Amino acid sequence: MFAALKRGGGDLNVRVRGKTLLHLASWEGWVDNIEALVRLGASIDRGDRHGATPLHFAVCRGREGPVRALIKAGASPKAKATNGDTPLHVAAQHGQVRGSWQEGSSSSLCSHVSHVLCDIQAAMCALLVLECGALVNGLNEHGSTPLMLAAAGGHQSVVSLLARDLSADVRLRRRDGFTALHVATKAGHVECTAVLVKCGADPNTPTSTISVKPKGVGAAALHLSGSSGLDWLAVELGLGSWV
Repeated sequence: MFAALKRGGGDLNVRVRGKTLLHLASWEGWVDNIEALVRLGASIDRGDRHGATPLHFAVCRGREGPVRALIKAGASPKAKATNGDTPLHVAAQHGQVRGSWQEGSSSSLCSHVSHVLCDIQAAMCALLVLECGALVNGLNEHGSTPLMLAAAGGHQSVVSLLARDLSADVRLRRRDGFTALHVATKAGHVECTAVLVKCGADPNTPTSTISVKPKGVGAAALHLSGSSGLDWLAVELGLGSWV
């Protein structure tokens, strides 16, 4: 089909509603179509209207096959969308099922399992783009690193990969002064908070608006949980989640 389109003078890189055929194939996970389009000369790093490349699209869906196919074809792991996000930023923040798990609810249990699976898929996509040269501490237009975005989304697997396994800088701040630890704690992601502290994030580091530990661990938990409405976070941290 694509060969006939090219023989007929069609443009494989034409945008329809801002996206090319390769964007569509990458989003849907059609590996055979990705490979065929690349063979016929489709532009591997052509951005959509927001500057996102097919690799951005593939990692957003958390699908290993399309990500591998695009990387094999030479897709750039350092390509930036107009907001400064690289594919690693996208892998760190997307692919998750939002929602919380409450014990005893079968639907919530399914959501929890889906979240865990998507978290693992996101980590795999992050590892793939890192292996081919993605910048672990790269900044987007807001000054956010992939680690900060993973912490904000509660992606424990991605946080562990970046901070523990790849030594991402836990001290970096985004433009508002927040570190990954501030982001994780304020959002109520206890597991991510624990990982970051174990990887050297300093609970005493203040920002212009908030301090992670103004009067010790318990006080910090109350302060942050009060700002996000998660009273249980103070209890969890007081029971030793910081250690």
